[in-house]
Formats: sequence, C-alpha cells, structure tokens
Amino acid sequence: PEAADPGKELFGTGRMVEALNRELDTVAGRHQDRSRREEERTVISRYLLHLSRLLGENARQLRGSLATPQPAYTVKLGVAARGRGGNRLSGDRGASFRTEDGRLFVVLCDGAGAGEPAAAESVLAVDTLVELIQAGMPAENAMELLNGMYVLRDTGSFSTMDVLELSLLSGQGTLYKWGAAPSYVRSGNAVRRVGSAAPPPGLGAGGSFGPEVLRLNLWDGDMLVLASDGIDPVEAESLMRDFGGTDMKALANILIDRAWSDGGADDATVAVVWLKELR
Repeated sequence: PEAADPGKELFGTGRMVEALNRELDTVAGRHQDRSRREEERTVISRYLLHLSRLLGENARQLRGSLATPQPAYTVKLGVAARGRGGNRLSGDRGASFRTEDGRLFVVLCDGAGAGEPAAAESVLAVDTLVELIQAGMPAENAMELLNGMYVLRDTGSFSTMDVLELSLLSGQGTLYKWGAAPSYVRSGNAVRRVGSAAPPPGLGAGGSFGPEVLRLNLWDGDMLVLASDGIDPVEAESLMRDFGGTDMKALANILIDRAWSDGGADDATVAVVWLKELR
C-alpha cells in the first residue's frame, strides 16, 4: 500500500481542530448567555423583593404613631475634601441627613477612576442611595439595588459605598461598606480600624455579593471617621489618637492636609462624626 501523504494528514487534523474550536466557542457563548440571563433574573427578583418591602414599610409607618422620639445624643459633623493633584473635580461624593425617627445617615462614595467619569459615578451613587433610604428602604437593600444596576449595565464602572446608620436615641449603629476604604473609631484614647478590603460592587448579584455589615455601639465622646482611599490608614489612626479638640472640621482638614503633603495621589474625602450626649 502507498504511504499516507503527510501533508494531507496534517491538513485533515487541522480542519478537525478548527471545527472543535468553533464548537467550543459556541458552547461557551451559550453558557455565558445562560449565566447572564440568570444574573439578570437575580437582579430583577431582588429589586421586586426590596420594592415590596419598601411599600410594606411605608404602609406600616402610615398606620403607626407620628410622635417624634427625643434623641439622647447630638452629633458634630466635620467634612473636608480635595481632588487629586489639586484638581477641583473630585471622584468622591458625600451626603448626610437625619430621619424623623432619630437616625443619622452619612453616605460616602468614591467613583472608580478619576475626573468626570468618576465624579459622575459617585454623584449617581450618592443620589440613588439617599433617595431610596429617605423613601424608607433599608440601607443594605438600597446598596444591593445600586449594585444590581452596575451588574446590568456591565460597563465596569462603579462607585464604592460607605453608609453609616446611627441611632441618636441609643448610640447604636450600623456601618455598611462595599469596596470602600477602612473607617476608624476612636473611643477614649483607643483608635481601631473597621472594615476589610472587600471586592467592589458590580461583580455579581445575590448569594455572596453584598456589603460588609459592621455593628457599632458608640458612647458620649466617641468619634467615627469615614474616609476615601486617598487617606493613609496608619497616619489617620495616629492623627485621631493625638487630636484633643472638639472641632470636627479641624480634624477633617488635618487628615486631608496630611494626605496632600504625602503627594495627593488620589481624591481624598473625610467625614468625621463626634457623638455628644444631651444632658
């Protein structure tokens, strides 16, 4: 028998490999489509769940008492900010507000990147969170809905989220963090860092995707600092420990000035909350 033509053998194998690769690409594409549809269904179902809870909570409040509780604490809030490299446009955005039931909310968001895109992301994030929370939605649910928007949009753009919810009746609170830089609590002369380096929002919905939830018990004279990632953690702890005044704006400026003296390589924003008991 004649010997097989090596060229034909190679050519036939090559065509088979190409056909297999095309089939694998098709299967992978179908799998990605199914995963995408499942993720979209998860986002939409969670949105409807949170919406139904919001409507139920609003109905409950309408049936309840309209009496305004008397707070046991007041707060001093100091805020300072500076754009990267002296830029007036910052990718950080913050807001604070109080509710009729005696809770203080402080929101700080850091848009990914720099310049106008980062600023637009942080503005959208803060506005969305504030509107949903003020409408009666729990902060954690509001953050999940914003995350769902990032997932559905699928552009890779997002904003980190820091939300402080603090009862001025009891001093108890909750800090929700999603991809945000560490926060700091000072009680007496002791300063501790709170919050871990968690993945940013926009990577997925449901299951293990959600904000880090930290419970707080603050007392008279305790201080909490929310900061974007332009602040050095070690220096922040040292400056807080050494600060002896009651002007929270001054402390915020000190933290920002130190970040600036270290090069100002990123947008930097600080919000300082100081709890004071009402006598």
